[in-house]
Amino acid sequence: MIEQIKDYPRFCRAALRAAELGKPIIALKVGRSELGARMASSHTGSMTGSDEIQEGLFRQLGIVRAYDYPELCDVALILMQGKPWTVTHAPRVLALSGSGGLGTFFGDLASIAGL
Repeated sequence: MIEQIKDYPRFCRAALRAAELGKPIIALKVGRSELGARMASSHTGSMTGSDEIQEGLFRQLGIVRAYDYPELCDVALILMQGKPWTVTHAPRVLALSGSGGLGTFFGDLASIAGL
C-alpha cells in the first residue's frame, strides 16, 4: 500500500530496476479521494500526492495498480504463477473468465469501450 512517495527519483529507479529483474510491483494507492487524503494526512502528517500524477507514473513504470484489497490479492496470485513479466507500453486488455459466455461478454464490453 502506498500513501505517499517521498522521493520520486529513487522510487522510479527502484521500479525500473525491479522491471529489469522481472519482478512486478503491484501498487494499492490509498488516499485517492479528498476524504482519504485527509485521513492519511491526519495520521502520517504528510500529503498523499495527486492520484492522477501517480496513476501516470505507475503506467510509465509498468507498475500494476490495484484499486482494492481483493484485487491486490488476485493480481498477486496471478503473478505468482511464474510467468515471465515484461513491462510494455502497448495498450492491451486481459480478461480471465471461467466461462466462454462471460469471456465473450468481456469482449463485447472492451469493444464498446474502444479497447
